[in-house]
Amino acid sequence: MTSMGGNIDLRVNQGRGPYIFRLNGQNHHRIGSLLPVVGDKPRFAQLYIHDTGNEIANRLSALNKNESHCDLDPAVVQILLKMLDENNALVKTFHMARDRFKESDMHSVRLQLISSRSTDGREQNMPTCFEVAAIIVGDVSEESMHRDIIIENRSGLLQRINEVHPKFMAMQYPLLFPYGEDGFRNGILKRGLGGNAPLTEDFVTMQEYYAYRLQQRQNEGQTLILARRLRQQFQVDAYTCVEEYRLIWIRNNQLQLRSEVYFGLKDAVFKGDTTPSSVGKRIVLPSSFTGSPRYMIQNYQDAMAICRWAGYPDLFITFTCNPKWPKIETFLSLIPGQRPEDRPDIIARVFKIKLDQLLHDLKHGKHFGKVIAGDYEAVKQYMIHGPCGAANPRSPCMVDNKCMKHFPKKVYNDTVIDEDGYPIYRRRDDGKMVEKNGVLLDNRFVVPYNIDLLVKYQAHINVEWCNRSKSIKYLFKPDITKTKFTEWMKTNEMSNTARSLTYCDFPTKWVWHRKEKEWRPRKSGRCIGRIFHAHPTSGERFYLRMLLNVVKGAKSFKEIRTVDGVVHPNYRTACYAHGLLDGDKEWDDAIKQASNWASGRQLRELFATLLMFCEVSDPHGLWVANWELLSDDILYRQKRILMYEHIQLTDEQLQNHALFEIEQILGKSGRSLKEFDGMKYPNMSAIRENINRLLQEELDFDRVDLAAKHLSLLNGLNVDQRKIYDIVIEDVATNSGGLYFVYGHGGTGKTYLWKTLISCLRSQGKIVLAMASSGIAALLLPGGRTAHSRLQIPIIVTEESTCGIKQGTHAAELMTKVSLIIWDEAPMAHRYCFEAVDRSLRDILRFTNTNSVNKPFGGKTVVLGGDFRQILPVVAKGQREDIVDASINRSYLWKFCKVFTLTQNMRLKQCNEDCKDFAEWILTLGNGEVDEVDNQSNVVIPLDLLIDVGDHPIHSIVIATYPDLHNKYTDGKYLEERSILAPTNDIVNEINDYMIDLLSPDTETYFSADSICKSSSYIQNEDVLYPVEFLNSLKFPGIPNHKLRLAVGLPIMLLRNLNQSNGLCNGTRLVVSQLSKWVIEAKIITGSHVGQKVFIPRIVLSPSETKWPFVLKRRQFPVCVCFAMTINKSQGQSLKHVGLFLPKPVFSHGQLYVAVSRVTTRNGLKILITDTDSKSSSVTKNIVYKEVFGNLHAEIKQ
Repeated sequence: MTSMGGNIDLRVNQGRGPYIFRLNGQNHHRIGSLLPVVGDKPRFAQLYIHDTGNEIANRLSALNKNESHCDLDPAVVQILLKMLDENNALVKTFHMARDRFKESDMHSVRLQLISSRSTDGREQNMPTCFEVAAIIVGDVSEESMHRDIIIENRSGLLQRINEVHPKFMAMQYPLLFPYGEDGFRNGILKRGLGGNAPLTEDFVTMQEYYAYRLQQRQNEGQTLILARRLRQQFQVDAYTCVEEYRLIWIRNNQLQLRSEVYFGLKDAVFKGDTTPSSVGKRIVLPSSFTGSPRYMIQNYQDAMAICRWAGYPDLFITFTCNPKWPKIETFLSLIPGQRPEDRPDIIARVFKIKLDQLLHDLKHGKHFGKVIAGDYEAVKQYMIHGPCGAANPRSPCMVDNKCMKHFPKKVYNDTVIDEDGYPIYRRRDDGKMVEKNGVLLDNRFVVPYNIDLLVKYQAHINVEWCNRSKSIKYLFKPDITKTKFTEWMKTNEMSNTARSLTYCDFPTKWVWHRKEKEWRPRKSGRCIGRIFHAHPTSGERFYLRMLLNVVKGAKSFKEIRTVDGVVHPNYRTACYAHGLLDGDKEWDDAIKQASNWASGRQLRELFATLLMFCEVSDPHGLWVANWELLSDDILYRQKRILMYEHIQLTDEQLQNHALFEIEQILGKSGRSLKEFDGMKYPNMSAIRENINRLLQEELDFDRVDLAAKHLSLLNGLNVDQRKIYDIVIEDVATNSGGLYFVYGHGGTGKTYLWKTLISCLRSQGKIVLAMASSGIAALLLPGGRTAHSRLQIPIIVTEESTCGIKQGTHAAELMTKVSLIIWDEAPMAHRYCFEAVDRSLRDILRFTNTNSVNKPFGGKTVVLGGDFRQILPVVAKGQREDIVDASINRSYLWKFCKVFTLTQNMRLKQCNEDCKDFAEWILTLGNGEVDEVDNQSNVVIPLDLLIDVGDHPIHSIVIATYPDLHNKYTDGKYLEERSILAPTNDIVNEINDYMIDLLSPDTETYFSADSICKSSSYIQNEDVLYPVEFLNSLKFPGIPNHKLRLAVGLPIMLLRNLNQSNGLCNGTRLVVSQLSKWVIEAKIITGSHVGQKVFIPRIVLSPSETKWPFVLKRRQFPVCVCFAMTINKSQGQSLKHVGLFLPKPVFSHGQLYVAVSRVTTRNGLKILITDTDSKSSSVTKNIVYKEVFGNLHAEIKQ
C-alpha cells in the first residue's frame, strides 16, 4: 500500500553469506493518489482501486520489473488477495473507495485515514473500516489535517506518512498485519509489572513498543516471528522509525539542549564560543545521540583520559558470534524450520551474554599469561582463514582476485612491528597443515588467537596487538547548587589525603555521591577522571582547566592561582608561572634570570641558543629588550684588547660588537642572524660578506703547536696504526680519493690514530673534517662535529636522500677544500647516510673535477672507523635482516672500501692477567662466541660480576654502583665515572625517579608547554580531540617528559645538540649548579669541556617519528636526570664503574657487548639479572648478528 523511501542495498547479498537487509539513506513511507495518472499503471494502494478485475496481473506486472520475482506463482497471489479482501480493514477501506467510484462519477473524492482512536484499535479490539477511514467529497477541513492521511483522487505526487500514525506499519506490511491492526501511536498506556516499583512514565515509548512486538511469547500468533527476510526488513524499518522519532524530539527541544551547552557541562564548546546561539549547526545533536559529532568527541576524550591514566591498549580483540552455540540452537528448535539468520534478535541476545562473560574473563581471568594447553581442533574449526585465492575464488574475502585480508601471510621467525605500527606475527614454516574444504592450509592462514578463550567460547576470537585505545566511561556530569568542583575544594580542607590529588585524579581515590552531593573515600572499584573540554580561545575557562590538571589540594580559587607563594591575578598568568604556556616572555625572563649568574659571553651563547632552538616569534623585540645585558662586558673587553682605559663606545658600537659575536656563535652551527626575521646584522668594517666562516673555522688552528703534537703522537703509533697512517697520508698527498674502514674494538687506538692524522694535516694548513655518528664520540675528536650537523644529513634518510648542502654556499666551498674526512662510529649510522653524502659530494665536486661523478664521495679521501660488535643502525620496527641490511658494509660503497683491522689493545700494556682475561671475555661476547645454554641466545654471566636482587632490585643496583651516595652525590668526579645502564627508557626512568626520591633534595618541578603543530595536523578540531592533558601524557624517545624534577647537584644528560663547539652534544653529562624558572646553570662533567659552566633554556622539541596523526611541540628543558641511562645512550662513553640492570634482557645486536665494555676493569662492572619471577639469575640474552661480520677482511697494504 505504501512505498519505502530508503535505498535498499542489493549488492550485499551477492555473495554466499546469510541474507542481510541493508538500507541506505533516509527512510520514510510514502503513499500516492487513489488513481494513477492517465497512462501509468497502478502501483501500491492503487492496485486495490483501479482495474481490480485484472488485479493479479497488475500485481505481477508491478513486481516483474525486478527479475528476482519472475517466478511468482499467480495462484499463491490469488490466495493472499482473497485473505486480505476478507480480513484486512485497510483493504476493505480501499474497496469502499473503489465502489464509490463505480457507483457515481465523482472526481473530487478523497480518502481520509483517521489517526485518532476512540477505542484501542490493537489486537483485542479490531477497528472496522468506518473507524479507520472516511470518504471525503469536496474540500478537506482543517480539523482533518492533524496526522490523518488524506489520499487525493488523482495525482502524480507522493505524500509522506507520519511515523506515529496507527496504520504506519500495517500499510507497508499487510502480510505481517493481515487484519490491518493498529501499530504504535501516541498515548498507549503502560501497564506495571507488579511489585512496589512505581512506573517512571505513563505511556509506552516507540522503542518499548517495537521491542515488545519482536519478542517470542507462548500462546500468541507467530506471524512476525516466522516472517524470515520480511522480519529483517521490518526490524530495520522499526529502528529507523525510533531514530526519526528521537530526532524530532531533539528538533523540538533545541532550547533545552542549547542551554546545556551554554553552561559547558556536557559538551565541548567549539571555537571558544560560550553563547548558545553560536554553537553548532541549526539543529544541535546532543552527545547522548549515538553517532553525533558530540557523541564521537566525548567518547574520544574519554578514551584519551583512560590512555593517559592506564597507558595505551595492548590488544585488539574481535569476537565473532557462532550461530551453532547450543543456546541458539535450543531456542531455534522451539519453532521447527528456523535458521539462525531468521532470528537476529536471538543471535544478538546470546552474543551479548557471551560478550559480557568474555569481558568478565578479560578483567578477572589470566588468559594472556602463560600459555594454557587446549584443544587445537578449535583452531582448525574457527581460526583458519579461507580457503581463498586460486583454491576458492568465490570466497567472500576475494575482491579483484585478491584476498581483502591479505592471506596467505608471509612466514616470519619473529614478531615485529612494521612502519605503520601494525604487527607482523611470527609464522613458522614447520610443515604443519590442516585440511579445510578439501584444501591444505598451513600457518600462513592462521588468524591470531588465544587458545584458552578459543576453547572456552568455541567461536572466532581474533586477538591482535594494537597501539590504540577504546572508549570507556566518563565522569563529571552537571550539578547545580553544590558542584563536584566546589565540594572538591571543601574536601581538601578536611582531608590530608585529598590534598595529594589533582582535580583530574580525584575520582581515582574518592567517590561522588550524587544524592548527598559530597565526596567520600573510595572503598572499592576503579574510576578514571576527565575534565570536560574548553577550547584555547575560550579564555579563563581554558586556563583554569589547565591548572586543574597540575594543582593539588587547592582549598579555594585563590589557591588555584597561587604559584610559589605568589597569588596571580588570573588563571592565565598562573599557567605561565607553571610553565604551561608558550610565548616570547619566557625567553625574556630566561635572559634576565641568567644575567644574575652568567657573563656577557655566556648570555650571548644563550641568546644564540634561543634563536636556533626556541622558535622565537619576535627575535628583534627580544634583542631590543635585552641588548644591554648581552653587551655588558663588551666595553671592558675592548679596553683590555686596545689597552686604552678611557675608550668610550656608543650604543650602536656596543650592539655591533655584541651582534658580531652572536653571529660568530651562530656560524659555528652553520646559521646566521640573517635567517631570523627582523634581527639586526652587525655593520662593522671588520666583517666582510665574502669571508667563508666555515672555512675559517677549519683553518683556525695553531700550526706550530699542532706540528709539535703530531711528532709526539707519531712516535706512539704501533705497527698496525703506522701502516694505516702512511697509507692515508699518501692517499691525501696524491689526491687518490680512497675509501678506508678501520675496524677495531675499544682500546685498540682508533681515536689515537684519528688525532695523529688530524694534527699532521692541519699543521700543513689542510682541512680535515672530523666527525662521528654520535655527539659523545664527536667530542673526543679535535674540532669534532656530528656527521648529521656537519654534512646536513636529513634526520629521516631514505634510499634517495641527499644532504642539505647546496651549490654555491659556504658549506659547498668547504667541501671542495677538504683534504680528509674522518667518520668515527660509522657502524651506528644507516647506510643511507653514507650514500646521501656520496651523492651530494659527487654533485658538488663535479664542477671542480669532472671525474668526481665516477668516484666514491666525489674523489675525497674518506676514513671510516668503528666496531661492528657494537650497536648497529636503529631501524624503526625493523627485523634482524632489516638492521643488518642497514649497515654500511651492505652499501654499494663497500666494494670500494679497504678494510684495516686493529687488534692490539693499547689499554692492556700495563695490565695484569685478570684484566687481559676480562678484555678477552668481552671480545668473545661481542663476537657471539660465548657458549649458549640454549638456542635462544642465552649465555651465563660469571658469578663474580653478579649481585643479588635482595629485598629491592633497584636498591641493590644503586648501592653497588653508587656507594656512599648521600655524602658524594654532589661530587662531580664521583658522578662522572659511574652510571647504571639498562636496556629500555622505562627502566631508566624508574631508576632515576627512585634516586631522586632516595636523595630527597629540594626538587623543582618543571612542566612543559605542549601543543600541536598547526602545519602537521590534517584533522579538524584537533584541540578538541587531543586535550592538553593528553598531550602532556605522551612520551617519546629523546624527548623530555612533561613533568621534569630537578635539583641542584643532580646529574643530568643533554638530549639535543645545542652547541657542539662548547661541548653541548646529545649525551653530554652535566651537574646542575643553579636553577631558575626559565634557565638552568650546569657544569659539564664529560668530554673535552669538563668543568665549563653552561646555560640551558627551555627549547621547542618535536619527535622525529610519531604514530599520532599530528606532530607534538613540547617546550621543555632538553635534559633528563642521568643516574641511569640506556645502553644505547652509553655508547662512546668511558666509565670506571657500571651497574648493568637487566630485569628485561637486551633486545638488539651488540647491546650486552656495549654495556660491559664501558669499563676497563673487571672490578668496575656489576650486573643484576632477574628472571620472570623477579629472582636473581645468571642467565641473560646476548644478541649477536654474526652475518654482519661476513665481509670484514683485513687488507693492510705495505
